Amino acid sequence: MIKILIVVLILVQSCFYAQVDPGNRGSFAQGWYSETINRDGRSMNSRIYYPSMTDGENAPTDTTQGPYPVVAFGHGFFMQTSYYISLYRQLASHGFIVIAPQFSDTQHGELGRDLIFCINHIVTMSKTPGNRFYSLVDSTKKGVSGHSMGGGASLLATIYDTTITIAAPFAAAETTPSIISTINGTKSYIYLISAQNDGITPPATTQIPMYNNTPRNKGLLTIKGGNHTKFMDTAIWDWTDANGYINRNNQIYLSQKYLTAAFKLFLYEDNNYWKFVFGDSVSTDTSIILESSINQLPLYSFMIKTSSGTIANNNIEIKWEKSKTLNPNEQVKYVVEFGFDSTFSSLFYASDEVTDTLITIDSLPPANYFCRILAKTQGGVEKFSDNFINLILTSPTEVVDEAPVPIDFYYFRHLS
Repeated sequence: MIKILIVVLILVQSCFYAQVDPGNRGSFAQGWYSETINRDGRSMNSRIYYPSMTDGENAPTDTTQGPYPVVAFGHGFFMQTSYYISLYRQLASHGFIVIAPQFSDTQHGELGRDLIFCINHIVTMSKTPGNRFYSLVDSTKKGVSGHSMGGGASLLATIYDTTITIAAPFAAAETTPSIISTINGTKSYIYLISAQNDGITPPATTQIPMYNNTPRNKGLLTIKGGNHTKFMDTAIWDWTDANGYINRNNQIYLSQKYLTAAFKLFLYEDNNYWKFVFGDSVSTDTSIILESSINQLPLYSFMIKTSSGTIANNNIEIKWEKSKTLNPNEQVKYVVEFGFDSTFSSLFYASDEVTDTLITIDSLPPANYFCRILAKTQGGVEKFSDNFINLILTSPTEVVDEAPVPIDFYYFRHLS
């Protein structure tokens, strides 16, 4: 009996600590409904999928968790939103609200704006009391995706709206206006998912030029043996591209796995998914090829922990919180700066770069100083601590009659 209990405990622990495969369905049930959305006379019958309490049409939204990021998905040229149901359900099961409009035409620039409008429509709903998404949308995290024409449109959306966090399209097509020539203006993360044997939007003439022209923080994941049409649930268009050698289920699994992982990483900022997007897991997956350049990730906010006050000017100890990026393996270095005013218009002292979050300075001349911390990454990204402190350094021979008097923290924000 004892042996059985031990085995059960080991199995439970193994399940608890195992990383969920992002290619499998997540823990949320998936609700859905249809809604016709209008933008400047452009009517779009849209499918909306969301985390819910039970599966099914108009199922109650899961209000026990959230807020949820929003993802807009654009279908391919003359395709239907119904061809991608497994994808919508996959993303909803992992905690995303997905809106997929049926485009009214093939004007690529307008399609990109349609996707932006759809995201903003869900955000607006979240601000309306009584709506199913009231207070359940993370308006700061927006994702776009799409297939073929819709994939190219999703990339154009990042040019028109710099608040979009990430675009991760399937087999993105070149667009009019050209996304290949304009993607260098994007501010979003770009994670292109392509098929090696795509006969309609070959990587060599579409995704590879898009990747090469993307300025920073990008990935190009190519599914070996994949073709253009097997991103969709249906086989009715397979006659248009007879290339490729893997089956539909495998291509759908791989494409949805890496799309889900990328959205979990960048929209939920869950760096447990780093290994699936850029790290060890994806690099050892023999079914795909990954090229990436991801060395300019923004730094997280951090604070100085040492309090302001009056202290002797020998062995000055400064402590601060650790900053980090979404890459759990990225090393951050720090510089401690002292100035004579809160604007740090001129620096009196700057330490050597350190990787620890504590430094002891032997001594500085007695004076009234302001201190801040500069965090730096190898890719050249810099961020100052969210606060600075005021230190009054006295001569070591001076007798301080009373304990240091704390001075309120002075706060100011630095944009990444």
